[in-house]
Amino acid sequence: MEGDVAAATAAAARYQPASPPRDACVYNSCYWKFRVIRADSYLKNFASDRSHMKDSSGNWREPPPSYPCIETGDSKMNLNDFISMDPEVGWGAVYSLSEFVHRFGSQNY
Repeated sequence: MEGDVAAATAAAARYQPASPPRDACVYNSCYWKFRVIRADSYLKNFASDRSHMKDSSGNWREPPPSYPCIETGDSKMNLNDFISMDPEVGWGAVYSLSEFVHRFGSQNY
């Protein structure tokens, strides 16, 4: 897992100098954000009924995996809570690109 964080941090650090300045972005949505979730929290809380894999008619866009859907005792579908960049939603913490690099950069990790 440390290697995965190191690789993501290195990629983010390489991207940061090439990213457009904040005033070049018209909308806040174009700023890079990262949701960082502890592995144990992810495994305990994540649920997906695969509805995001279906079109508006309910047909599969691609064949679904052969294994069962991931469910918890509390939820059958909470994927949007995991991909939301609203810090008030879901689990873990949301970081801007600069916050992510500062927090997980090699000098701090």
